[in-house]
Amino acid sequence: MKPMKLTQNEATLLQDGIAAAKEGDKASARTLLLKSAELDPHNEIPWLWLAYIADDAQQAIFYLKHTLEIDPVQEQARAGLRKALLYEGISLAKAGDKTAARELLLEATELDPNNEITWLWLASVADSTENAIICLERAIEINPENERSRRWLGKLRRQTEKPALKWACPLCEAASVEKMDKCQTCGAVLTFADLDAFAVNRDADIGAILGAIERYRSMSGEDSDFSVHYNLGLAHLNLNKVSEALGYLQEAARLCPEDEELKAQVEDILRLQSEPHTKAEPAAPVKKEQPETVTPRTVLLVDDSPTVRKIVAVTLERRGHRVLVANGAMEALSKLNEATLDLVLLDIGMPHMDGYQLCKLVKSNETTSDIPIVMLSGKDGFFDKVRGKMAGAVGYITKPFEPTALIEAVETYSREGGRN
Repeated sequence: MKPMKLTQNEATLLQDGIAAAKEGDKASARTLLLKSAELDPHNEIPWLWLAYIADDAQQAIFYLKHTLEIDPVQEQARAGLRKALLYEGISLAKAGDKTAARELLLEATELDPNNEITWLWLASVADSTENAIICLERAIEINPENERSRRWLGKLRRQTEKPALKWACPLCEAASVEKMDKCQTCGAVLTFADLDAFAVNRDADIGAILGAIERYRSMSGEDSDFSVHYNLGLAHLNLNKVSEALGYLQEAARLCPEDEELKAQVEDILRLQSEPHTKAEPAAPVKKEQPETVTPRTVLLVDDSPTVRKIVAVTLERRGHRVLVANGAMEALSKLNEATLDLVLLDIGMPHMDGYQLCKLVKSNETTSDIPIVMLSGKDGFFDKVRGKMAGAVGYITKPFEPTALIEAVETYSREGGRN
């Protein structure tokens, strides 16, 4: 194991990085501090300074969490993380991203359970009236003198005194006063209007949905009606079983030919499912008129597999492209600051930070947001494609891939002219 005492080179890198940070030269500081952290991964100081010079709150949160992995009682990091989680949570809440805001604010309460402001903002982004009430009760417990919170709580409590229930979830049969696009009881998405909602939903109660499938299958047969097939399609799509869902929905559309909206939704699922893995939406035409005319590109490959890194590097370098490699998020962040890139090939399944998270981090940084990203995955998944696009990727390749598919992706999606 490497000794804790810093070598002269490590100490110099760290000192130079801190000096650059104090002078406001963030790019140089970030490069030096990342190198220092790579040489001495058990030293929390570089990570603290990386958080201090981070371009945005997401980067700062990532670096502060890494600091606390090294030293869980590092008070500066804990205080900084509490503040960063709260501020970023409030920012996301104001922007309307309640789900992401809720996640960050809940983390903030774990670090500082007695912060009234955090509980009030959690109430504002709660996914149900009941949860908003719980958050407000906690805020009032901390500060009983806040009359505004008391009035808000009273209003929410009155809202829970609802009239007779008029609607039931088609999957779990939970009753409600009004129809919902997402069931608050079983967590299932109940509308096909937004297919992305199925891709990112992590709230669905699998047991309840499997029960619904068993119930509707018992009703199915030659004379089964539209609703049976429609709800079976809905249930299977909530389980990410797209092929099975598609069969039921096509039958539902056949039984109800006047439902133009359902027909359009079925066509959307068919189009996304059959989309070639190396094309983005809208698909860019691949020019094959001059196959020998190749513009050299600089590509960063981020993959924790040495075999994949070697295969990709050899394939693209033979074509005349320059390939930089990184085996994980930390090394990738360093390479992004060191080189002018035309494209990033990013593996989804990596430890510590997966490809979706790293993609969002790159796209949220002003200096790297315009670099095209193509996702690499070992699964040929419908929702993997959707999640990749939501994170900011322009394309998707399934491993193992043919050399021609890899080359086509690089030469289709690489940015013209490189970075400025």
